[in-house]
Amino acid sequence: MSPSGKTVVAAALGECVHVAGVMNFLRLAEEAGWRTIFLGPSVPIAEVIAAAEREKADLVAVSYRLTPDTGE
Repeated sequence: MSPSGKTVVAAALGECVHVAGVMNFLRLAEEAGWRTIFLGPSVPIAEVIAAAEREKADLVAVSYRLTPDTGE
């Protein structure tokens, strides 16, 4: 168990491969005593949910790059 007792699961969603921001966040979380689990780039949402449940995550961190093609 981590010193803080907290766990964060993180990933870049869908077809997103941009991980710099979420990796920076995970570094800060580790410095604060969190246990961090990085699933990687281009992770399906169902896989993120499954990992969060399996690891009993206190927090889920996601990265997703919005573009004009996403409509948002």
